[in-house]
Amino acid sequence: MIENTSSFDEIRAQNVSRALKWHNGNLLDWSPLEWAGAMCGEAGEAANVAKKLKRLDTKIIGGLDESDKSRLIQKLADEIADVFLYLDLLAACYDIDMELAIRKKFNEVSDRHEFSERL
Repeated sequence: MIENTSSFDEIRAQNVSRALKWHNGNLLDWSPLEWAGAMCGEAGEAANVAKKLKRLDTKIIGGLDESDKSRLIQKLADEIADVFLYLDLLAACYDIDMELAIRKKFNEVSDRHEFSERL
């Protein structure tokens, strides 16, 4: 069962714990560049799914039909999750607090453009 959690700390703890099992107890068995590369690979997979959804939405010939849409959306969700999890492992290498970094950056952009939205 997948529990609904919005806690970055819980995600980090479980993500690092699992990664340590794959990497013999050493998260830095992979360099930060390798974690970034894995993240980019998953982002590429997400982009490919998004391309297929665009083709479907614009009815470009390519062997897809409306029955493929829900499967593609679920695949996109999976790839986005993979990107996030590798991003979190990259951040863990430098002990970056993801929630703090996201809030800070979001608010900086809102300030720069005089938008009222804040986290």
